[in-house]
Amino acid sequence: MGSFAFGLFVAAMTIGRAAGGFLLDRFGRVTILRASAIFAITGLLIVILSQNYEVARIGIILWGLGAVSFRLLLWQIVIVWNKKQDKRD
Repeated sequence: MGSFAFGLFVAAMTIGRAAGGFLLDRFGRVTILRASAIFAITGLLIVILSQNYEVARIGIILWGLGAVSFRLLLWQIVIVWNKKQDKRD
C-alpha cells in the first residue's frame, strides 16, 4: 500500500510538472503559487484526517500536484529576489 501511495504522489508530481509551464504562462506566478499551496495543504489534511484509503488517495494526488508547483515557484521567487538584492548593493 505504501509503495502504491508513493507512486500516486510521484505520478501527480509528474503531471503537475508537465502542465506547470502552460499553467504558469496562462495564470501567472502568484495565482499558481496560491493554488499550489491550497492543493498541497488540502491534500495533506485529507491524508491526515481520512479514515479510509480511498479518500486518502485523493489527498495524495492533491498533495503531489500542489507540492511540485509550490517548490518550483519558490525557487523562481528566490532567484528573482536575489537578483533584485544584487542590484541594490
